[in-house]
Amino acid sequence: MGNRIRHVVDLFARKKDAAQTAGVIPEQLNRWCQAQSEPRFVGISRMAVQHDVRLDWIATGDGPIHTTDSALYAPHTGGQPAAHMERDVLMAIISGFLAAEGIQNAPAVVSDIVAAHDEILSTLPDRQPTGDYGTLISHLIVAIIDRYRARTGI
Repeated sequence: MGNRIRHVVDLFARKKDAAQTAGVIPEQLNRWCQAQSEPRFVGISRMAVQHDVRLDWIATGDGPIHTTDSALYAPHTGGQPAAHMERDVLMAIISGFLAAEGIQNAPAVVSDIVAAHDEILSTLPDRQPTGDYGTLISHLIVAIIDRYRARTGI
């Protein structure tokens, strides 16, 4: 994952800009890139959103890098719908990063995010994610985590 984070960092004009977007000091960002510490979900998400990078690519390395590279990407699913894979990847990403963030009520936060995910997906005309889907979910997750932190004072 460190190499994929480094790729996102390299999309910024300066490493300092990437660190500021992620909400960390450049030294911490270096530790993420070198896989010496667990990255913060909010920081990774903010950097990814700014450059239209798919969060599931950062987490797994599978598929296109950018949200604009493919409107519907379903990697080796054996016929599994793209939306189901997106949901599974979303849950894995959220769970991992919330644990790294040290959020105490992580299962409830994951449930809230997944419920919002399902609600958003059900409103799409063909019930399939669009090219902006990943960006929308990224913004949603950042907003939920920010609200959680404001509510709990973390």
